[in-house]
Amino acid sequence: MELCRYTLERHLSRSFWRLGYRDKRCWRNETPAEKAYHRALEKLTRKLVKAGVLHAVELRKKKNANPIYEYRVDYDGEWGEILFDFDSGTAKIVRLADWDTVKTNKFANAAIQHILSLPLDALTKNMGIPIEK
Repeated sequence: MELCRYTLERHLSRSFWRLGYRDKRCWRNETPAEKAYHRALEKLTRKLVKAGVLHAVELRKKKNANPIYEYRVDYDGEWGEILFDFDSGTAKIVRLADWDTVKTNKFANAAIQHILSLPLDALTKNMGIPIEK
């Protein structure tokens, strides 16, 4: 049995929407399809990190502290902290995460650059940043 293009598109979009509704994370103003896309992207990133193909920085906003984000390298180890001043566009590393280098702060700087490049309304509670090895 062959499905026409319209029926196939309806079926795929409907199942994609259902995937998004299962997601419990909070992304602002996103459709369930976009949520499903982000969840799949995060899952793929985790698998590539586990395989050793790339690095990733996981970010989460600290509760009750508006400009403070915690970060973790490769989804493993202790969390580090970064304090942001969005008015002046600067950031200060309060504590380094495990697996971050002491001299270059490669992962903390990548997180800072990513967050400062986003508009304030695009900042979310949890973010992931893939970084090439």
